[in-house]
Amino acid sequence: MRKILLIIIFFSLKSFAFQDTLFVSTENTNVNLTKSTSFFTSEEDILLEDFAEIDFITNKSSKDFFYFDFNQKTILLKFIIKNISKKENTYFLRFSNALIYEIELYKKDNLGLNIVDSTGIKYPFLKRKEKNRNFVIPIQMKEKEASTFLIKFNKAKGRPLVTNIILLDDNSYNNTSFKEYILIGVYVGLSLICVLISICLLIVLKDKMYLFYALYVLFLGLFIVSYSGVFQQVILDGHAVLNKYKHYVVFSEIALILFVLFSQHFLDAKKYQPKLYKTLLWVLGVAVFLRILLHFFFNELFAGFIPIFMKIWYTIHLFGTIIIAYQIITIYKKNKLKHGLFAFAYLSMILGAVISVLYHSGGFVNGMINNLPILLYSSFIEIVLITIALVLMVKNIIYEKEQLVDSVIKEKQKNLTDAIVLNNKSKVYLNSLKYIKSDGNYIEFHIEEKKIVDRNKLKTLQETLPSNFVRIHKSYIINKNYIKTTNSNSIILHTDIVIPLSRHYKKNL
Repeated sequence: MRKILLIIIFFSLKSFAFQDTLFVSTENTNVNLTKSTSFFTSEEDILLEDFAEIDFITNKSSKDFFYFDFNQKTILLKFIIKNISKKENTYFLRFSNALIYEIELYKKDNLGLNIVDSTGIKYPFLKRKEKNRNFVIPIQMKEKEASTFLIKFNKAKGRPLVTNIILLDDNSYNNTSFKEYILIGVYVGLSLICVLISICLLIVLKDKMYLFYALYVLFLGLFIVSYSGVFQQVILDGHAVLNKYKHYVVFSEIALILFVLFSQHFLDAKKYQPKLYKTLLWVLGVAVFLRILLHFFFNELFAGFIPIFMKIWYTIHLFGTIIIAYQIITIYKKNKLKHGLFAFAYLSMILGAVISVLYHSGGFVNGMINNLPILLYSSFIEIVLITIALVLMVKNIIYEKEQLVDSVIKEKQKNLTDAIVLNNKSKVYLNSLKYIKSDGNYIEFHIEEKKIVDRNKLKTLQETLPSNFVRIHKSYIINKNYIKTTNSNSIILHTDIVIPLSRHYKKNL
C-alpha cells in the first residue's frame, strides 16, 4: 500500500527533478531551472567545437538566478528534460534579462550538438520565434523523450550578465505573459496620466518645474520599458537591432538629469541651499559626462577597466544621493506633508536603484519580482507619491491665491469707507484720493477736482496708508487704482495727470 501511494504521489507531480533530470508533463509547468542546471565558465574564449563532451559541466548556482561576472567570456549551461507525458509537447525557455547580447540553445543527440535557436539583442525582433518582451525559445519534446540541452551565452565584452531561466508549458507561458503585460500597461498608463497632469499644471501655473517632472516621468518610463524589453517589441521597428547603450543608457541618463532639475525646483534648493545646489549640478554633470564618454567614445577602454570605472561612477552617484537626502532632511519642517511625500518617493526610488545595482553588478540579491524588474515597482510608487505631493502643492497655491484675492477685495472695500483725518481736521476719503504731493513742510492731497493742503511729512503719512498707495518719487505717493499707463520715467493717471517716476522707487510698482 505504501509503495502504491508513493507511485501515485510521484506521477501526480507536474514537474520535478531527479538526479539533475527535470521531469515535466503538459500542465502547470512553471519551473526555475537554476537548481537543475549545471554551468561552466571560463575567462578564456573557448569555441563550442572544442568540447568533445559536456559531462564536465557540473557547477551549480546557490541562488534562484544565474550571475556571471565581468571577466567571464565563455558561459555554458547544461540541463536535462524528460517529457513524461504520453504525447508530444511544446515547452518554452524564458530568460528574465531582456538585454542579453546573444543566447544559443543546443540539443544533444548521438551525432553531437545541434542548434535549436539563437536569440538576443544581436538579432532584430522579427527573428524571434516567440514575439515576447523577454527572450523565449520554444522546445519540442516527443512522447517520453529525455534530452540534454546546452545554453551558450555570448555577453558584451567586460560586462556582467544576470538572468533567471524559467521553463513553462503553453498555458503557463501565456498566463504569466498576460499578467506581466497588464502590470506594465498599468505602469505606462499611470505615467501618461502623470505627464498629462504635469503639462496641465505647466500651462496654468507657468512653472518650469512641472515641465521637468513631465519629461522626467516620460524618460523614466522609456527607461523602464527598455529595461523590461517592451521598448524593442513595441517602439522599435521589427527589423531594427537594439543598441542597448543608445537606448537603455541614454534614457537612464536623461531621466537622471531631469530628476535632479525637478527635485531642486521642488525643494527650492537654489533659494535655501545655493551651495549644495551648485555642488549637486557639478556632481550630476561629472556622472553623466563620464558614463556617456565611456559608453560611446571610449568603449574599448571602458571594457578593459569596467570594475574600476563602475566603482568611480557608483561613488559619484552615492555622493549625489546623499546631497539630495540631506536637502530633504534640512527643509523637511518647512512643509512636512509635501516634503514627507517627496522623501518617501525618493526613498522608494533609491531602494529600487540600490537593489538593481546589487543584482546586476554582483548578483547579491534578486532584482526581479514576478519576472519584472524591481525598478518598475519602485518607480511606480515614486511617481504616485510625487504626483500626490504636486497636487497638494497646487491645492495650497490655489488656497493662497484665493486668500490674496479675498484680502485685496476686503482692502478695496475698506478703502471705500476708510478716511484719514488731517492735522487741520479735514477728512480725506481714500477711494477718491488720486495722489499726494510733498511741497516742503506741506502735503497736497489731490482729490477728484480739488486739492487739500495740510502740514505733514510724506514719510510719516506713508506709514498710515494701505498697500494700494505707493511712493514713486521723493515727492509723490500715488493711488495704484488710478494708474492709466506707465513709462520709463513717469506715470499717467486716468485724469491724464503726469507724475514723475524715480528710478529709486520704480521697484515699488
